Amino acid sequence: MKQRLWIVLFFPILCITFLSTCSYKKISELSFYDANETMLPVYALSHGANKAAFKLSNQKQYFYEIENKTVIPKNHCLEIDYVIEYAKATNESMQSVVTVKIENGKSWILPLDMNVLGFEPDKNLRYAIPLTISEIQNISFDVESTQKENTGIFRINSLRIRDGFYGAKQEDKIVVSPFFSKAALSNNSTVFTIEPLQEYVLNSPVTLSLRGLSDVCRIHTNGRIFDYSYFVTDKSKQNINIPYGALPDIPYPVTLLGNADSMYLASASILDSNMAISADPGIILSYPPGKWRSPQYEFFSWDIFPQIIIFDTKNYEQQDKLFKRLAFFAEKKGFRGRLASDKEIEGLHGWNAHDYNAQTLVNFFNMAAKQNFNLLEEEKQLCGILIAAGIMLVNDAGYDEKYREGTGAVISISRESPEYLRGLFMVHEGFHGIFFIDEDFRKFTNERWTKLNPAAKRFLLSFFDYQQYDIKDNYLVLNEFMAHCLQQNVSAAGEYFGKTIAQRIEAIEWRASSLPKKNEESGTWPLLADSFYAEADAFSKYASVRWGLRAGKVWRVQ
Repeated sequence: MKQRLWIVLFFPILCITFLSTCSYKKISELSFYDANETMLPVYALSHGANKAAFKLSNQKQYFYEIENKTVIPKNHCLEIDYVIEYAKATNESMQSVVTVKIENGKSWILPLDMNVLGFEPDKNLRYAIPLTISEIQNISFDVESTQKENTGIFRINSLRIRDGFYGAKQEDKIVVSPFFSKAALSNNSTVFTIEPLQEYVLNSPVTLSLRGLSDVCRIHTNGRIFDYSYFVTDKSKQNINIPYGALPDIPYPVTLLGNADSMYLASASILDSNMAISADPGIILSYPPGKWRSPQYEFFSWDIFPQIIIFDTKNYEQQDKLFKRLAFFAEKKGFRGRLASDKEIEGLHGWNAHDYNAQTLVNFFNMAAKQNFNLLEEEKQLCGILIAAGIMLVNDAGYDEKYREGTGAVISISRESPEYLRGLFMVHEGFHGIFFIDEDFRKFTNERWTKLNPAAKRFLLSFFDYQQYDIKDNYLVLNEFMAHCLQQNVSAAGEYFGKTIAQRIEAIEWRASSLPKKNEESGTWPLLADSFYAEADAFSKYASVRWGLRAGKVWRVQ
């Protein structure tokens, strides 16, 4: 009888408590932003949740409801920005666990200490949880602790739907994702690893971004290795992006051996057909042609000099369709300044690599527009790419000229060149590109030319004339002088000028008079070797100080 009475008396109280818990709904201080950065109202569905701050010593769940169901775009994450506030020094973070559950999905344990993730201790944390659902409305946090004393507070600053990524991303502060680890090695370097579970991989092409790299690093991406070396004192410049085409289709696991501020994988942006892919020249050299957007060529913007567009073509024939007419218009004796017909230049050689500044490109396409010249389809494509890159600008109607000069330059190499020549051409043309966009570099080149030994200068002009350059164009001569000095390692410059080129000139009887005295015993020209070794060394030191580049190397990644 007493037991029945207890049940009868207790049951109404239990119902009242249950109903009051279920009916609790108050506007919360929690800030939630959708993928468009629109702030949405959030309601607390449990007592104590409205403040968005929880005691780490509590054993409690906190439930939230977004006012409306929010759509989650593909490959997005929930970024949780939170703070751990301790009342005193404690090991609370080691004895408390905070988990978050999104809808009815998996629970994710939130790190309570940046040190656990391999970074400097910081009470401010940002954690980016991958989302595999199409919409979100309910979120809950669960606090478990062995502590009874109130020594810490878990405070949520905001929740945001953002572009998904894996790794550690350096923004105003570090943002870290699951499936990422960082560990110190005994040699004072670090190993970063990204390896998501199959169900959470980004289901689109990805790019790999690295920030604040040390001088030398090695990056492994599921069988493909990238070696990074870049010696500059400004660490803010030690960044690299590896585009999706250079990565394996399945890049996981990704590891970095070295030191870096951050490393992360993110979905690649879908580029318009006229937009260049940002890449380091070393990546361009080995970029798989099967990943090109066109089977005939691909084009890139140099990552540290984005004003410079770099073309890589399937073969010389395709390169000629893009640039041969430009070569004759810009540099060839007897053709400079006019548009040659296909028939006129059909049997003549253009170049195996190319370089043109904005002014030359504008002059070429303006003349073609004025003369209603019948350009090849590839030349028309080139025009569109140059406009998209800002190298050429389109004038409004009513101007005499259709185009005006923007900023930048274009260079080109080809897959038909042997590998060793592709590297040499990339260096040669790369420095041409920098020459076009950097006034101080042009001034330095002019100073070196002015001081060059007259005998060495006479020899070089004869060589340029032999190559069919218009040596009356001083700008062109300076540009080629610089590029020929920098295209190989400094140690190779003496033999290149003092033997290889000199022998070519010697073989042409009427040009041999441009050579200084020969050492018959060694078969070399010491004055040329010494002069151009000194020039190569001076140019290389200049490039090293200015950009972290050097003679024979314009890439940071191989």
